[in-house]
Amino acid sequence: MWCEAAVRHGSLWRRDRRKPGHGSGSKTVAHDVGVWCKDGERTVTKPSFEFSAGGVVVKDDTVLLIRVRSLKGREVWTFPKGRLNEGERSPEAALREVEEETGWRCRIERELPRSEYWFQQDGRRIHKTVRWFKMTAIERVGEPDREVEEAVWLPIAEAGSRLTYESDRRLLAQALAEGSAPESEQSG
Repeated sequence: MWCEAAVRHGSLWRRDRRKPGHGSGSKTVAHDVGVWCKDGERTVTKPSFEFSAGGVVVKDDTVLLIRVRSLKGREVWTFPKGRLNEGERSPEAALREVEEETGWRCRIERELPRSEYWFQQDGRRIHKTVRWFKMTAIERVGEPDREVEEAVWLPIAEAGSRLTYESDRRLLAQALAEGSAPESEQSG
């Protein structure tokens, strides 16, 4: 039996036909829409789109990292971020999320490149876009919320090796590069 999926390539969509199990184990997943094919079954789900904002917070020669658990329960060292509330703008959400997750009130210095990725949760395929901001810590105003296991200031030289994801290491490098604009501004 064949499985069909609409797969996005840039701004165009095309149909993709594959045999179940062809390519990656026993299931085939179209990355840009929620079509699952497993052992001849066909289930169609619409993708969800989520928007978050967060901050790379720097103070002197240190950077603020948080330790959280991934959806699979693994330890992750990353930067504070979270979903936008209804009617909230990304800069406001980033400042709020950093304060809630770390206990630090901050000031935005500049916007950094966005990150975009797909993940799956509760059987749904989700595309997340995160707007990032370089921030400077102003004052400690509270404790990290319950989502965060630990919030720590690390020397910048050590932070790269502690961060779990390569994309976060690239983001840290962007934040430390003086005066660099996000890619969206560089390209026009």
